[in-house]
Amino acid sequence: MEKFNKYALPLITILVIYLPTLAYIPVYVYLALIPIVGYLKFDVIKNWWKKDKKFNSNMIAVASILGFAFINRLLHFNISNPLSIHSDVFLLPVILMAALVFADKKYYTLFIACVFIEILFGVVQFSIGESSFFTGLLNYYAFTDYNLFYNCKVFGLSSNSSNFALKIFAAIVLVRGLKLQFKWLLLIKLVLYFGIIISFNRAAIIGCVVYESLYFFILLLKKKHTIQQSVVLAAVVLVLSVNYKEVKRQFLRQSVGVQSVISFSEDGRTLSEKEKLELIQLNTDNDQYLARILELYANSDDSLAKMELLNQYLKNTQQKRIHSGRESIWKRYTDFSLANFLFGNGSKRLIDPYAYHAHSIYLHILSMHGIIIALLFMYFIIKNINLKNAPVIIAMLVIGIFQSVIFWGISALDIVFYSILLSPFNIFED
Repeated sequence: MEKFNKYALPLITILVIYLPTLAYIPVYVYLALIPIVGYLKFDVIKNWWKKDKKFNSNMIAVASILGFAFINRLLHFNISNPLSIHSDVFLLPVILMAALVFADKKYYTLFIACVFIEILFGVVQFSIGESSFFTGLLNYYAFTDYNLFYNCKVFGLSSNSSNFALKIFAAIVLVRGLKLQFKWLLLIKLVLYFGIIISFNRAAIIGCVVYESLYFFILLLKKKHTIQQSVVLAAVVLVLSVNYKEVKRQFLRQSVGVQSVISFSEDGRTLSEKEKLELIQLNTDNDQYLARILELYANSDDSLAKMELLNQYLKNTQQKRIHSGRESIWKRYTDFSLANFLFGNGSKRLIDPYAYHAHSIYLHILSMHGIIIALLFMYFIIKNINLKNAPVIIAMLVIGIFQSVIFWGISALDIVFYSILLSPFNIFED
């Protein structure tokens, strides 16, 4: 049993946490965490109680969230939106215990190893000009033009580039918990940051900048910074400064010249050469260009899905870029949240007719629960932030402005987030 706990259990746990982040693997695999944390529950709670001076107040905060959510669910039981383990608040105890199990070097190492394997697949995809090996994915596309990273971002083994990038971000912050020698840390982070570039999720990139900036700032306050760290930071700042215009162009998705349409994989349909030429010729008239594109993709019934597909499959001109749809998504979720300020959607995830999620953790939790439970969640987070975990937690909260990175109910990123928030995670130890 001791060997099982030491070797087999960590591997099984990581597979249960990581597999649902991959394409075609159902999220219900996360439910296997229930028997795992049930098997370990006594040790987990005992260790948490010993190490966490805020244990009692944290338990009160969690109980308050669950209690208010239960009342909210009862009061709005007739809401028709289906429940999902991806957002069910009553799985919070499971995810918190899973997070505390995860808060260990051996789990960090296994998670980072999984991310490394996925990056290797991403590198191959980037080199052969395919977003994914899973060509059946709705947002799969091929590319030959490397002018913009945004238009040639890869998915690894995930269902989209966002999931891939956010796992890489998690690996970037976890790697410092391994307390490696500087040269090995630098080498691993170079690989991880290359993965961030080829997956090119701008929210994750912003999160990395916030994380690294806060980390170095706190090092300066603690007077722990080294010459090696200062040299690396100076080199990065110099490279970015010299290439400022190119960095800005990539981040704002400003194409150079007219880019052709590469392919369209919905129902296996590919645009004809005549249609490609027509789109390029229409690029000088933005309204006509957009109208013609929507006409070409009229076989899709979901207007927001069209916009998403167009962002993935059409290489737009410098004059016209189709936005990601966040503006309209945020407006709809904001309008709903204001109209249902106290109770939200009865503690069920709001499923917008045109969007799978809110693309913001704040709108997600506000629209789902209302202001009372949303404030309880934020209180629970803020009370557990300290100087040791602040760079990671703040960076993830910044990413959350643009991306539904946490508050999924149960997900790999939620587990990483809570493990860092509640454990004695310290990225500043020698």
